[in-house]
Amino acid sequence: MGLIAGVAWDDSILGPFSGFVKDKNVFSPFTIGGSHDTFPYSINNAGDLAGTFFNSDGFSSGFVTIYGYPYKIYPLTFGNNDKSQIVGTYNFGGGHIVGYVADLPK
Repeated sequence: MGLIAGVAWDDSILGPFSGFVKDKNVFSPFTIGGSHDTFPYSINNAGDLAGTFFNSDGFSSGFVTIYGYPYKIYPLTFGNNDKSQIVGTYNFGGGHIVGYVADLPK
């Protein structure tokens, strides 16, 4: 498909950081609504993204796009595949962090 996802910024220390998708010569920056920083980590062959965002108060959460529409999800999200699955971590507190694999709606 030829899509690339990544992170862009004006200041590499202070940000803000925004995600982008590049399709051939078209560069499309985006942020997850209400976030200070958006980090897309993965893009599948359908163009759906998975990543993490941070609010201005420093709270982090995950996001995915399904058919081009972004959805915020609580656990951190680090990857997706062509089988509508995502992977990430969930922090239960007290040092208990677990990894997960989840199926997204099709």
